[in-house]
Amino acid sequence: MLEALSPALAAELDRVVSETREALEQEFQKTASIAVREAESASRQAAEAEQEQAVREARETTKNQVTEETQRAIQENARADDQRAEVGSVNGTRAGSGTARSIRIFADAQKLLGEATSQPEILARFLKMTEPFAPLLPSTLRKPTGLRFGKPAAKPHFPRSFPSKRPIPNSISRS
Repeated sequence: MLEALSPALAAELDRVVSETREALEQEFQKTASIAVREAESASRQAAEAEQEQAVREARETTKNQVTEETQRAIQENARADDQRAEVGSVNGTRAGSGTARSIRIFADAQKLLGEATSQPEILARFLKMTEPFAPLLPSTLRKPTGLRFGKPAAKPHFPRSFPSKRPIPNSISRS
């Protein structure tokens, strides 16, 4: 009887072994493909992070180089203006001295304003910095026929302090 059942048992065992092998191979393929996807994702994220870091460093380096070159050019221009002013003062004129001062103020403006801790302080520093230029600005007067531009009659004065609450003029209506 065993001999009669032996071919059937052998066939059944072969079928069970092949089904188990196929199931294990499919499970292995799924696990391997998941591992490959995770590794690709991790390497892609690492590459993106490295690229972002490289871009940040390149931007910072470029920004620093441009800032240094600009400051160097401004200083060279200021030196040249100072030399022209010295030559002008020897000749009896003041040519170039205002330009050199303007360039120095411009060069120091970002640092000076960046150190301020509040908007009123920034405004106060800005007004103090630009006070030497106030006489150069034209005054604007409102007339019924329009605006009139001209040189100011007296030296304009920027206030040193500002009220904490500004009154609202009567001519402005609230909606």
